[in-house]
Amino acid sequence: MNNADLTDKIAVLKTQLTGSVITPDDSRYETARKTFVVKDAMPAVIIQAASNEAVAAGIRFARENNLQLSVRSGKHSAAGFSTNTGGVVLDLSPLNTIEILDEKAGLVRLGTGALWGDVATKLSEHRLAISSGDTKSVGVGGLTLGGGIGWMFRKYGYAIDSLVAAEVVLADGTVVQASQTEQSELFWSLRGGGGNFGAVTKFTFQAHHLPGQVTASTLIYETDDAAKIITGWRDYMRTATTDLTSFMTLMPGFGAMPPALMIASCYAGDDESLATAALSPLRQLGNLRSETTAMKPYAEMLQEAHPPQGMTVMAKNMYLEVLSDDLIATVSELGCKPGSPIIQLRMLHGAADTIDTQATALAHRGNEGFLFAGFMLPIDAGEEQITSSLRRWEKLAVYSSGIYSNFISTNTAEDVAGIYPTATYERLAKAKRQYDPENIFNHNFNIVPAKQ
Repeated sequence: MNNADLTDKIAVLKTQLTGSVITPDDSRYETARKTFVVKDAMPAVIIQAASNEAVAAGIRFARENNLQLSVRSGKHSAAGFSTNTGGVVLDLSPLNTIEILDEKAGLVRLGTGALWGDVATKLSEHRLAISSGDTKSVGVGGLTLGGGIGWMFRKYGYAIDSLVAAEVVLADGTVVQASQTEQSELFWSLRGGGGNFGAVTKFTFQAHHLPGQVTASTLIYETDDAAKIITGWRDYMRTATTDLTSFMTLMPGFGAMPPALMIASCYAGDDESLATAALSPLRQLGNLRSETTAMKPYAEMLQEAHPPQGMTVMAKNMYLEVLSDDLIATVSELGCKPGSPIIQLRMLHGAADTIDTQATALAHRGNEGFLFAGFMLPIDAGEEQITSSLRRWEKLAVYSSGIYSNFISTNTAEDVAGIYPTATYERLAKAKRQYDPENIFNHNFNIVPAKQ
């Protein structure tokens, strides 16, 4: 199709849709085309869909014109799935409603384009919360479909573990409801299968009742005995209450900020004496540089991510069956040095492990730990520079027992295999054949439809 033909078809589309249809000649395009990660993509058209009908029309337009389709909610896809060049971006940010369906039961319905910071603030007014993620501006849709690891993970599990229903626009434009009792195979697939099966426009969650505030703690340690500090943190978290979720971050230092070991924790309860007892052992691990501990609304646990100016982050991650002494030694050797990646360790176990590994399409349960590595690179970094940085990842990857889809910026066959164990992938491929046989939703960690 030549550019003139496509321009004419987009002009017709504009007359058919309510909502914004943004093209490169639109003053809004420069802002609308960029995402948190990708700054240079140039989609042919961005459709800001405010209804299921507009979503269906956008899908149909991409399918009929053989254009790449990217579905976005909050623009935070680390792998760049929120945009493309030359195709259609279906922007679901206008679908951002936050509804309290039943306060006593904790039932809430969230539009896929709602941002988790806004959700947490609104739910806190009703003394409710969902353990979602770490960042305010992440959209409900992308995080949920990938799983959702948040500040109350050990107490409440993944965000998908609180999901009870979803409204989905399928590849053929059909709108369906998915739950344990309706379109149950689709519901299973959505919980960890990413955006492979349709455009989800609404999610219904069983939110959790919080009696009051949570206790947030940030401890910053000197790096002179990193292995000892990490080991002490691991050993304590193996026995700690699941009310406590804790992350260990090895910071290489930026500008005037020196390298540091940071332990950030959330105690999911407002009993000050219990919170103090749970957090106290974390203060005894080494040479403590500073501490900030305070009770606050859960909504204030979510922060905003700000990559250093002029830099981008190449993200890799892995589940850890065991957070072993050998891994700790390797992490200690790689981290907290100029030019090192940001390395974050999370202790898991808890509520997520009470759910069978086959109950959702996110099968990675029962692991002790999780590791994220963010490699800071110039925005214009070439392939050689990226490859050189990722060589350090190879020293860590030998410990991997799987990959979490929301914290990874590469997209290879090995990544897909790490995200979806064989049995999970095969079941997803059968569901893909049923719900998206033409693989219209392919700009993701793609599940290829199974053959008949």
